[in-house]
Amino acid sequence: MVAGKRKYRSPRQVAREERIIRVARKHLSAHGYDGANMERLAQEAGVTKMTLYNIFGSKDQLMARIVSSSFSEIAEDFVKAVRPGLPSIMARHDGIVAAVKNMPLYADAIIQSMLNSDPDSELVNVLIEDAYDFYQDHFDIAAQQGQLMSSEDRKTLSNQVLGHEWGMLFLLFKQHFTVADYEQQSRSALCAQLLAISAPELHQEMRAPAYNR
Repeated sequence: MVAGKRKYRSPRQVAREERIIRVARKHLSAHGYDGANMERLAQEAGVTKMTLYNIFGSKDQLMARIVSSSFSEIAEDFVKAVRPGLPSIMARHDGIVAAVKNMPLYADAIIQSMLNSDPDSELVNVLIEDAYDFYQDHFDIAAQQGQLMSSEDRKTLSNQVLGHEWGMLFLLFKQHFTVADYEQQSRSALCAQLLAISAPELHQEMRAPAYNR
């Protein structure tokens, strides 16, 4: 999916947007999705409520922007520590797990934002398509470098990993298990899936969580 050209923003507009995001992060961390009030947020950020909605469109889009950027920053740090391909797919998952452990209210916010969004919204594009592209790129690299021992279509593999990622987050949101159980069960299931299609020389590397390296 090709992104449209971004509209020019003046330094003042950029600074205002960054200020809003800082305040919104504080509110989300303190009060969670349900407790984050757009009117109070606007007042603290020094903007009108109308300006807030003009910039971000909705509460869901603002919350998802905060959460996705925070999760992405953490995941990128984990991915940098390993080689491209299947280890990077596992490391991205470890980064998401670490983010959920450190910011459980953010996990609730991103699920609620997703459930409230239209399927063709920009929010869905950011949360789903970006992750899907990452997985497909690294499955392609894995195939090129001999890491992949399966002839299964890489699009199918990417969808399976993406479905696992969001399915486990949804079960956590529904309190099907604790954060500790989420960490163990989510990693165990994805690791088993990737070990089944990976070259044996990768197995030890992939079994070791990136956050323990």
